[in-house]
Amino acid sequence: MDTDLKVRVKPNVTSWRNITVGNVFTVCRNLTTSGNSLEGTLGIDSHMMKNTEWGAVAYLSRSVYGKNGEVWNNPYYNNLTNNSPITGLCGNESNGKDNGTTDITKTCKYNEAGGENASTTGNVYGVYDMAGGAWEYVAGLLSNNKKNGNNTEKNNYYDFGNSNTNPNRYFDWYAGTSSDRTENYNVNTNKYGDAVYEISSSGDSITASWDDSNSLFPFSSYPVFARGGHANDGSYSGVLEFASNTGGNYVFLSFRPVVLSFQM
Repeated sequence: MDTDLKVRVKPNVTSWRNITVGNVFTVCRNLTTSGNSLEGTLGIDSHMMKNTEWGAVAYLSRSVYGKNGEVWNNPYYNNLTNNSPITGLCGNESNGKDNGTTDITKTCKYNEAGGENASTTGNVYGVYDMAGGAWEYVAGLLSNNKKNGNNTEKNNYYDFGNSNTNPNRYFDWYAGTSSDRTENYNVNTNKYGDAVYEISSSGDSITASWDDSNSLFPFSSYPVFARGGHANDGSYSGVLEFASNTGGNYVFLSFRPVVLSFQM
């Protein structure tokens, strides 16, 4: 499990995966500390992307201020190296916008003709890799899982969700103690802004979100939100897709940081 890499946001590289959600939270918070990408930078707050922050970008992509349409998936994965995706890609016309592929010639890079379809704004100034590529952990967690945890769970998400040491403003908490996705989904219908309840008709379906993408709400064994889908998920992937996982380290799960400037 990689925990000592530098967080970077770059195209045409393999995304950082195989890291627990607890370590994701730590490396994103430590972006400005010694040896990291933004070492010595003042006036910023860095943290792991929250579920509502993902939702904000997703909504923008469907508005007249964004692409105003469906963002094409990043469909490439190298099945010889742990399903490794490459950042900043989307399918080309011959491959279609959804089909997973191990042939990188069936993709467009972000700065090539057609590559703008992978951007949330439809041009190079948008956000990439929010559809396909690698699944992404976000800081959205069932609230009962911040109170309890065995050793494995503590390594994965309990310490990351400990409000005694980490401010609540860095998380989106969700009600629910059930092992049933639908039950947890139904007790969170008053939450808005995260592109979950508003864009889905079910909490336990592979096609119930907009664009026929996954709609799989967290449950007791899989309490942490994951967004966007994987390259080989095909049409089930998308900016508005949501699912969940254990918080553990997997080769198909990545993340992204958020950096806020407090400079006047």
